[in-house]
Amino acid sequence: MTTSTTTRPVDTIAEALATEGAPAAEFAHLNPRDLVIEANVRGDESVDLNPGFIGSIRQYGVLMPILVVRQADGTLHVRAGKRRTLGAVAADAPTVPARIIDAGPGAERLVQQIIENDQRKDFTEAERVAGYAQMALDFGMSAGQIAGRLGRTRREVTNALRVAKSEPARQAVAAGLTIDQAATIAAFEDHPEIVERLTGIALNDPDDLAHEAQAERDDLATARAHAAARARMIEDLTGDGITILDAGPTSDDTQMRHLSHLRQDDGRTRINPEDHEACPGHAAYIGTPYWSDEPVTHYVCTDYQAYGHKIPSYEQHTITASGGGMTDEQKAERRRIIDGNKAWRSATTVRREWLATFAARKSAPKGAAAMLGYVVTHRADDLIRASREGHRMARDLLGLNAQAYGGRQAISDALDAAAPGRQQVIALTVALAAIEDATDDHTWRHPVSHVARYLTTIESWGYTLAAIEREAITGRQPTTDEPAPAAEPDVDEPDAGNDATLTDDEPQDVSDTDDLADGATDDLDLGEYEDQD
Repeated sequence: MTTSTTTRPVDTIAEALATEGAPAAEFAHLNPRDLVIEANVRGDESVDLNPGFIGSIRQYGVLMPILVVRQADGTLHVRAGKRRTLGAVAADAPTVPARIIDAGPGAERLVQQIIENDQRKDFTEAERVAGYAQMALDFGMSAGQIAGRLGRTRREVTNALRVAKSEPARQAVAAGLTIDQAATIAAFEDHPEIVERLTGIALNDPDDLAHEAQAERDDLATARAHAAARARMIEDLTGDGITILDAGPTSDDTQMRHLSHLRQDDGRTRINPEDHEACPGHAAYIGTPYWSDEPVTHYVCTDYQAYGHKIPSYEQHTITASGGGMTDEQKAERRRIIDGNKAWRSATTVRREWLATFAARKSAPKGAAAMLGYVVTHRADDLIRASREGHRMARDLLGLNAQAYGGRQAISDALDAAAPGRQQVIALTVALAAIEDATDDHTWRHPVSHVARYLTTIESWGYTLAAIEREAITGRQPTTDEPAPAAEPDVDEPDAGNDATLTDDEPQDVSDTDDLADGATDDLDLGEYEDQD
C-alpha cells in the first residue's frame, strides 16, 4: 500500500478531539477485503448497497477516503465509511482511499462515528440516542462531557439519555418522534394510557404536545395531592373514632342527611360536628363540593329522624350531596368552569415557559414596536402595578433574580449593558410580563380586547395557543372542525449574551443553563447521567 504522513488540519472529527489532540494520520490505498468493519453506533442493518451505488464505485472508484484505525495487533478497522468499504467489495474495486490513525480510547470511536453519521440525513434519532447512551454507560461520560465532545447542546444530550432509560420513550423515538418529544413522554412511562395518547399527539399534532403534556402533568400532580389529602382525612377520622362511609346521602334517601342541613329538636339551632359526636348516627364521608374537585370531609347523621333531628321548614325539599338540587345545566356549567380553570392553569405554565425562551432573544420580532406602544398607551395601569412590584415577572422571564426591592434597577442595569437589539427585547418583555401577570384562572371566562391582542401577537411570534386560550380570544369554545388561523413564526435564536452570535461553525452552548424539554424532568432521577459539577 502507498502511504503519506500529513499534519494538516483534518475534518470535524479532529475538531471534536481538539482538546486532547488529533492523532497524526496516514493516507493510503487499501484492499477493502483486508479491512475489519468496527461495530457502529448505527448497528448492522443500516447499509444500503443499491445497484446505483455499486455501479458508481465500479465506474469511478471510492472518491471520499474512509477512516481506518490501526489496532495494536496491526489489523485495520473501518471506523467511518462502512458503506463505501462494503460497496467497494461488492464492486470488485481493488483498493479504497483511506486515512489511517492509531487506535485511541473507545470513546473516540463513538465520537468519530456519531459525527460522521451526523452529517448523513438518514442518521436517525434512535441511533443518536443509542450512541449517547453508549458513551455514558461504557465510558462514564456525563451529559455535559458528551455535549462538549460532539458540539451538541447539553439539553439534547440529557434528553437523549433520559430517552435511553425509558422503554416507552425508546419506542416513541423508533416510531418517529424527536428526542425532545420522546423525553417529554418519558416522564409518563408509568402511565401507558398517557404515553399512548401523547405519542399520537406528537405524531399527528406535534404543536399541541407541550400543552397536552402539561395538562397531563398537572392532572397527575392534582391526583397525587388529592390522594394525599384524602389519606390524611381518613387518618384523622379514624383516629377520632368516627364511622367512615363510602358515600353520602342520595336524592331518595329518607334517613341520612348532612349536618349542615339539620337542626336540633327545636328546629332552629344548627348542629356542628363536634356537638354531634355523641349521636349514634354520627358519621362522615369524603367527597367533593360542587365548586371544586378537592376532597372535603362531609359530616352526616345516618338516621336523623330516629335521633331527634329536624329539617328546617324552608329546606323540606330533598337535598343531595352533589350540589343542593342543581339542574343538569348547572352541573354541566360547573364542570365546564372547573375544567376550564384547570386548562387555563396548564396553558399558563406552557405560555410562561415560552415567554422565558422568547425573552432570551437577541433581537425583537416584527410588530414589537407596535405591541410595546399598545401596552404603554392602553395598559399603563398594568405597567404601573408591575412597576410597584419591581417588575417581578419580567425579572423572572429575563433571569434577573433580584428581590422585589430594587427590582426595577436590575432591569435598568440589564438595559444599560445590552446591545441595541437586545434592549428592545428587554423592553418588550417588561411590557408583555405586565399583561401576563394580570391574568388569572378566570381570564378565559371574561374575554377582553387587550388579552386577545396579547395572545394573538405572541401566536404570530411562534407560540402555539391552547384551545382554552383561543376561547379567551373568541369568547367561545372552538369546534373540532374549526382550523386554527395560521401564524407565521418569527424565528430568532435565544441569546447567550448581549452580543453573542452562534454560527454553524461554532460549537453550541453546553453550559449549565440549558433546560430540558418542557416538563421532562418531573419526578425523574438522572442517576449516573447527571453532571456532578
